[in-house]
Amino acid sequence: MATKQTIIREKLQSKVFDVLGKSVTLKRKTSPIYNSRGELESQTWVTSTITVVNYDVIDDRTNHSRLGEIQAGEQYVAIPYTVSISKGDIIVLPELTTGTSTENWYVRELQPNPLPDNVVTIAILTRVQP
Repeated sequence: MATKQTIIREKLQSKVFDVLGKSVTLKRKTSPIYNSRGELESQTWVTSTITVVNYDVIDDRTNHSRLGEIQAGEQYVAIPYTVSISKGDIIVLPELTTGTSTENWYVRELQPNPLPDNVVTIAILTRVQP
C-alpha cells in the first residue's frame, strides 16, 4: 500500500506540476576557484531543465500574495520534491510582463515545507539585476 506521502507526491505531480508547470532552466554552481588571496576567480554553472509552478507573484499585471511577506521583484515557485535545489542557484524564467524574453532569478530562500514530509519545495526568488 502506498504511503500518504507517496500519494500526495503523485497527486501534486499529476494535478499541479503536469498541468500548471513551466519548463525552466536551473543553473547550479559548481566548485568555485579562488586565488591565493581568497578572492573568487571563476565560477562555473551546470544547467538542467526542471518544472516549476509560479504563485504569489506581485507585478503590474498580477497582485496577490497569500503568504504575506513577498515584496515587488520577488516571487515564489513550487518545485517537485525530486529536484535538488540550493540557496544561491539561478532559475531562468519567462519575463513576467511579456512572457517572451527570459530573466534570471536568484534562489534567495527555501521555505520550510508546509506539507507533511518531503512532498514539495518552496523557493523564494529575487530578480537578478542586469
